[in-house]
Amino acid sequence: METKVHVLHLLAVTVVTLVSVRWSASDVDTAVTLRLSQPANLRHNAQSACFEDFCRCHNKTADCSKNYGRLTYVPKLPANIRNLDFSYNNLTKISRDDFFENATRIHILNLSNNGLKYINQGAFRDLIHLSTLNLGRNSLTYMAISPVFFAKRLCNLFLAYLDLGPIPETWFFEKPMPPLMTLDLSGNRLQHLNLTMLSSRKTLQKLVFKDCRISSVTSAYFPQLGLLDLRSNALFDLPVSCRNGASLFPLLRTIYFIQNNIYGFHGEICFPKLEHLDLSKNPITVLKTDMFNSHRFPSLKRLQLQSVVSLTKLEQFAFRGPTLKVLSLMYCGISFHMSVVHPDVFAGIPNLEFLQISHNLGSCISEDNFCKRLFGSLKNLKTLYIGSFDLFSISKNMFANLTSLTRLSLSGNKISEIPDGIFDFMENLTDLDLNHNQIQVIRETTFSEATRQQLRSLDLSANTLVCDCDILWFQSWFVSSPSLFDKSYQNYTCSNMDNMALKSFTMNEQVCVFSTQTNKILIACVVLFLFLLLLLSVVFQYRWHIRLMLAFRGHGEIMRRRLMEEHFTYDVFLSCAEEDEDWVLRHLLPHLEGRQGLRACFHKRDFLPGKNILDNIVDSVKSSKKFVLVFSKHFALSRWCQFELDLCLGHVLDNDDALVVILLDDASSRDLTSTMKAVLGTMTYIQWQECPDVRAWFWRRLELSLAEIMP
Repeated sequence: METKVHVLHLLAVTVVTLVSVRWSASDVDTAVTLRLSQPANLRHNAQSACFEDFCRCHNKTADCSKNYGRLTYVPKLPANIRNLDFSYNNLTKISRDDFFENATRIHILNLSNNGLKYINQGAFRDLIHLSTLNLGRNSLTYMAISPVFFAKRLCNLFLAYLDLGPIPETWFFEKPMPPLMTLDLSGNRLQHLNLTMLSSRKTLQKLVFKDCRISSVTSAYFPQLGLLDLRSNALFDLPVSCRNGASLFPLLRTIYFIQNNIYGFHGEICFPKLEHLDLSKNPITVLKTDMFNSHRFPSLKRLQLQSVVSLTKLEQFAFRGPTLKVLSLMYCGISFHMSVVHPDVFAGIPNLEFLQISHNLGSCISEDNFCKRLFGSLKNLKTLYIGSFDLFSISKNMFANLTSLTRLSLSGNKISEIPDGIFDFMENLTDLDLNHNQIQVIRETTFSEATRQQLRSLDLSANTLVCDCDILWFQSWFVSSPSLFDKSYQNYTCSNMDNMALKSFTMNEQVCVFSTQTNKILIACVVLFLFLLLLLSVVFQYRWHIRLMLAFRGHGEIMRRRLMEEHFTYDVFLSCAEEDEDWVLRHLLPHLEGRQGLRACFHKRDFLPGKNILDNIVDSVKSSKKFVLVFSKHFALSRWCQFELDLCLGHVLDNDDALVVILLDDASSRDLTSTMKAVLGTMTYIQWQECPDVRAWFWRRLELSLAEIMP
């Protein structure tokens, strides 16, 4: 019988040890206490009352917790009970040495949260099978705890949050001790941790000192220690691990240093078997080259650097080593710009299988750096979490080198489109997560038939899907494959329809076929019509520019024959606005008729009285050899001037002639009509200026433009 009990005891301890080693950083400190608190979690399972309404039993567990003073002793329980939860019972003292006489077969005992202050010296002598004890959150002193060491097979002792001070120097030396494997002193006021006080316990495999205000550690030799938890303290470096070139922790496999004050490593590091290192929430600023290389950590498989928001630089080969398989840099807010993250930061870790870099900033990574440098060497990577990475787009070549991926998460980005065939080369991909992006359309060509067959989990939920004819194929796949989309089946909605779930969306397929063809034709017609409309508007707006550029060829043969063959009443037809007549009478007419001896037609003087104005203008234009137009902002506002301009332009274009244009003032382009702009843009004009020194040039240029009709 004794042999069987011993075997059961070792089996229970082994299970607890394996579970706690495999769990993540946030769960390690509760790996064993979970077994202690399990009865409380079973309230909703199939339980039965095993002692009035005070205790509930399920399998080998008795839950006698939360009676708050109504249960003052351990009742007689079924013979198969091995785990007892006696927490929250206001048990302030254990005054009798036979207090546990009804539970001598238990292996796991939870006495936490009782306000316990006193334990009788012989209370634990009869608990010969007890392997795990939780005394957390009571009011015990080191001396008051001593009676528990009479439990000869006690392996796991939890003394968290007892408000204990530093460990007494002789506490583990004064009395015979059980073969302790796990000791948890979390939440106490240890301040300085002197491990030499525990070094006599050669059987210790797990030491947990979470949230103990520890600022320094004195190391000691621990031949069996496999886990050291020092999270939430004030340490500036890892504990000294070397003595005369040999390791003080030869079997240490897991270190939790979360939320301390570590900036980097100093001195020699001797952790030959260390596989899991968690340095999350430390103020590390630079991950230097070979900071975690195989010389320092020859067996490192799992490295966690989560929420290290102080990081400003990640150098090349920072993690170089052949053993690293899991790396997490999530919640660091790192900008993956080349000035911050070297493109070869992940080079040198050929066996990496799991990479978590979600909740960083990756929009500045170029496609070339992404696929060739940053992830190019990770040939064996199987899982990549790159969610909430500020990605706006993904290209077909981004994951070209990651052919071993089985799981890819791109959730929480701003991706609006999935390129066709981007996942088709990933022959091992089974889990794909693209939820909470901005994807509107999922084309039938996005996933090949082979990719659809190999996927086991696909999450495209919480995207801005547009429900129309183009999404019917995806809806059919979605409805027919509930297990594929099972994790997020309820979060597929139509962004263009209120309260419309994707699975409920309906549309006639024949209508969609007709609608698609019609839409294509309609779109083509609309585009052609808009193009022609745009072309016509441009032609109309620049009609005079075009006509003048195509038709005006200077003084041609037609004009010379006209001057020779026809009879003209006037040499020059003058067109000006009424506001500019004063300038014409004072300057232009005296020069043309006085100095140059030309006959000029000026409407106020030469139009026949009683004759229609239009007829006067038309007859005068036909009877004139040349046309001189005085442009100004007033000219642009006069409808008669614009009529004369159009008439003269038509006459000039028909007879291969040229206008003589005088620009009287500096009229801006907004003051001119489109015809006037066209004339000024295609013909050389003469600018009038009031400066006396420039007037000679003005008259000289005017004479040259009228040279062919000079007498």
